[in-house]
Amino acid sequence: LIASDLVLTAAHCVYNKKTGLPYQTNDLTFRAALTDGKALAERPAYRIAVDPAYSPGKLTRTRVLSDIALILLADPIPSSIADPFALHSGGEIGGPVSVVSYGRGRKERMSWQRGCNILNRNGGLIVMDCDVTYGSSGSAIFAAENGRYRIFALTSAIGTQSGKRV
Repeated sequence: LIASDLVLTAAHCVYNKKTGLPYQTNDLTFRAALTDGKALAERPAYRIAVDPAYSPGKLTRTRVLSDIALILLADPIPSSIADPFALHSGGEIGGPVSVVSYGRGRKERMSWQRGCNILNRNGGLIVMDCDVTYGSSGSAIFAAENGRYRIFALTSAIGTQSGKRV
C-alpha cells in the first residue's frame, strides 16, 4: 500500500499464468496485513495499470525492469487502519535492505527478512541475496532512509549469480 487507495506490485502478479491474460478487476482483492487468514482491511480492485513496456512470457532483462503494476482500490483504506508505506528517494543505499513477503508455504503470514545485501546494480536491475521463494513476487524491498523503512524496489524474479541463488 503506497497511498490509501493505491497498491504497488509486480506486473506479472496481475496476469493469469494459465491464460497469459491480465486479471479483471473483479478477480483481485487487496488484503492489508493479512495474517492467519485475517486482514486489517480488504478492498476490491477498481483499476489496474501495468508498465506499457511489460510483456508477459519469457523472463528477460526488459521484462524484469518493466515488471511493475499499480492497483487502484475501489475504496481507500484509512491510515488509522493501515498506514501506506513511503517510497524511497532513490538515493544511495547505506546498508542492507529487507523484504516483506508472503512466499510459498506462508501465503497467509507475512515474513520479514532483514539484512539482505545488494550484490549488483546495473541499469535499474538490482541483484540481492534475500532468500525469496515463489509467491514472493511483487513484495516490497525496503531500505532505511532517515530512520524509516521505505520501499526501494520490488521482487520480480529468482535467478543465479556465480552459482548462487539470487
